[in-house]
Amino acid sequence: MNSGSEPVTWELWCEQESLRRVTYCVFTLTTLINVAYDITAPINLEDRFGMPSHESQWAAKSEDEWNRSSQRHASAAPYCSAAAVADDIMSDEAQNIPSRIPAFGCHIIVSCLVQRIILFRKASPKDDAASAAMYHRFLRALRRWQRVWEREPSASLSPSSPHGPMLFNSTALLRLAYMRLVTDYSPVRQHLSWCDSIDVIEASIREVSQLTRGPDATRAALHACLALRVPVQLGFNVVARTSFWGWSVQHP
Repeated sequence: MNSGSEPVTWELWCEQESLRRVTYCVFTLTTLINVAYDITAPINLEDRFGMPSHESQWAAKSEDEWNRSSQRHASAAPYCSAAAVADDIMSDEAQNIPSRIPAFGCHIIVSCLVQRIILFRKASPKDDAASAAMYHRFLRALRRWQRVWEREPSASLSPSSPHGPMLFNSTALLRLAYMRLVTDYSPVRQHLSWCDSIDVIEASIREVSQLTRGPDATRAALHACLALRVPVQLGFNVVARTSFWGWSVQHP
């Protein structure tokens, strides 16, 4: 990556941004694999590169158009990595919320939070004081991410948005994060994917800790209902023909 000491040409920027975006596409795919098959990503791609640039820069058709877009977004705060933004999101409420995060950046950050929540639930199954504190820290992070999402002008809850479905799919990952934060049911998903024995699958379901009625369980149930409402509104047949694998994971 360019160190910033020399002017970046459009050609060089395109090369660097392409590498950055392909890397983060791999990262978001590993997140979905983690969700679907309980396979943890082998490397931390979110630590390697800075955040992707704004979509208007990426969509520029000429160098002049790219220059104009770069000037409009020149004041955006640079981050050394997506992990650094996620750390800011998880910081205390007294800290400012990261600003001017682009649409793809929103998707990357919520993917990062989903992975952290899954690892947290695996590592901290007991309801001790430390786990409770981390739980509330994740809750705060998800609320702060929602505020970042709301600040994006192209934010939409429709998959047919003219700006694309990126931010719509990000809200699906947000709902998934709320559900995974309440309980770890990844062993069930793992057995459903790899096991043919109904008895083993039933046993894995029984081993999942029972939810206690309360605000946390209610919040997770609400997000589960919202996730189900999406394919209901669009039509199960349409979703099954066009977006089966991705939607079956992102919109559980």
